[in-house]
Amino acid sequence: MSSGFGPRLPRRALAVALALCASPCLAQPAGEVERAVAATLAAARARLAPADYARFREAVAFAREAHRGQVRDGGRPFLLHPLAVARALLADPRPVSGVAASAAILHDVVEDTPRTLRELRARFGPRVARLVDYLSLPDPAASGGDKATRDRAYYARFRNAPREAHLVKYHDRLHNIRDMAGWSPEGKLGYLAATRAQVVESLRPRSPDLARALEREVARQEARAARELLSPSERLAPYRRADGTLRWRELLRNGALREGAGLARFALALFLKELAVVLRTGDRARFEEFFEGLANTDFFLRYGLFAAGARVGEVAYARSLARLIKPRFVSSLLRSTVVLAAGLALPEAVAGEFSGEAFALSLASLGLSSAAVHGSLSALRWAAGLRGRSALASLGLRLGRLTGAAGWAYSVAQTAVVLLLADAVAARLAAWRSEAEARSALADAGLRFFAAVQDPDLDPAGLRKALARYDRAWNAWRAWLSAELDAEDARLAAELERLAARAKRAGDVRTALDGRLARFPHLRASLAARHGSAEGFADAAARRSEDEVSNELDALLAEAAVRRAQALAGLYRKLPRARPYLDGAPLAAAGPAPPGSLARLRALLARRRLRAALEDARPTRPGSYADQASALAATARLLAGRPALARTLEEQRRRLAGLRSADRRLGGLVGALPR
Repeated sequence: MSSGFGPRLPRRALAVALALCASPCLAQPAGEVERAVAATLAAARARLAPADYARFREAVAFAREAHRGQVRDGGRPFLLHPLAVARALLADPRPVSGVAASAAILHDVVEDTPRTLRELRARFGPRVARLVDYLSLPDPAASGGDKATRDRAYYARFRNAPREAHLVKYHDRLHNIRDMAGWSPEGKLGYLAATRAQVVESLRPRSPDLARALEREVARQEARAARELLSPSERLAPYRRADGTLRWRELLRNGALREGAGLARFALALFLKELAVVLRTGDRARFEEFFEGLANTDFFLRYGLFAAGARVGEVAYARSLARLIKPRFVSSLLRSTVVLAAGLALPEAVAGEFSGEAFALSLASLGLSSAAVHGSLSALRWAAGLRGRSALASLGLRLGRLTGAAGWAYSVAQTAVVLLLADAVAARLAAWRSEAEARSALADAGLRFFAAVQDPDLDPAGLRKALARYDRAWNAWRAWLSAELDAEDARLAAELERLAARAKRAGDVRTALDGRLARFPHLRASLAARHGSAEGFADAAARRSEDEVSNELDALLAEAAVRRAQALAGLYRKLPRARPYLDGAPLAAAGPAPPGSLARLRALLARRRLRAALEDARPTRPGSYADQASALAATARLLAGRPALARTLEEQRRRLAGLRSADRRLGGLVGALPR
């Protein structure tokens, strides 16, 4: 795109450019598409009966018109994909009908263009339309806007699709996984993992031969992408301080991470390792240095949308928006997300013992695509899956009830880090509609706990269970405190999806205009006469549209970063109280009521006072940890004279003290966030 073309175009001139691009006679760039069409028609003529060939030729013309102006990743005409799928199908030695060939060339028409199944049925018959229906993912809006729900329903139905639909899907996905030039290794591995979980498994029951063949190619592509993930950690050794952190200014000046021209390479795996080191220090200056250095690498170009909002990273238009994201805005968002994610997942993960310090990150809260990270970490020797007890033991980890959860653990600089997928931290319990409900749930848990503690038959095993239940209630209270941040993230994801779609449309407009200029020399001459150059006119029109999206994106991310930082500051603010939590509360009232009307009335009143005291937890993370510690101190007084139970309680108190210490260091990083 030329950067030196004159003043901005007036709105009327821009409107003319957009109108030209929207014309139904737009053309794809000729050379590559023409060659692909000719090769595909030649393959069809050699394989199909004359009547089937005539219908296929008509389907090629229909698809060419429907996909006109559309491009795939990398800017190549979209039509090249269905043409490649159709050629592969026609070359397949398995039985192939003319219906299947026509469905192959039309398989993306309903999903990716305004064309409908009704049009296909009228033009090509019910059998072709039926196959295309099986091959078309419905709009996520039909599933309440949830892509995961949509995909599950689609692939459950696709299992029972006709054999010919399976064959087209096989060649469709085969072409997709072989055509991922320009993708990051993590992006490739994420897509390959989704292919294995969705497409391969949906083919397996009724088309096991296709499932096996696709699975073999997935494995080959995974091995190739995994080789791209080899970390440059050894090159960083000369730049490490005694605390393990990096001297970023020096390593960037010396180009320690640069590979050829361009920005320094900083893969997701390296990010996760270095993040563990920085988190362990709890040093605000080191935290700021890490993210400022990261902004001078390619990390945000490759993972920016994931960092800005996890859901938008899965949107088809994400790549159109990614190049407009400025690292400084995403960096601010990611800083606050790291603090929030680590704080939320920490108590969920530390259900056992760690050697050294411990932090846990929820991939969903961190804003990273679970599919991308799954592919990346599955290929790394230093990241142990949570399903493998022996691998965890080698890292000095014992995760208790989380062993077997979906996620990974790794150890860096004597710091254990646990990465959990979204379903492993689903117990955040942010479903309460009000603060009163959240406080009431915490009080209910407290009443049950103190009733159990006063049971004369309580043994250490029973106390451990009661302590675990009460601990989960406190963790749920702290998770609820972040509900405002969750709502902000949902709003941000929705806005990013909207902007991503706009960026994609702007890119399509420029591609379509280029094609039109190539096809109509008189239009090129007319624009050159009026504006100095046809290319300059196209550049300016595209630049104006891109600038609008870019400016709106900058404002959106900057505002989101400030709002999130302010909410986090509120979560970690100091909130002193005049008396310790539960000080003077009638804990005995949690037990069974005594006999006698008057005694029962007194017990009821005491229980109400106790409930009010239990509900009076502080709405901050540091305050909630202090209040939980006070509750356990009160429990210790109740267990005086019961040494076996007292020892069990002391284990929990030590664990809580460790969590408070780790969370306190996270709170110290909040000051490094923008306000």
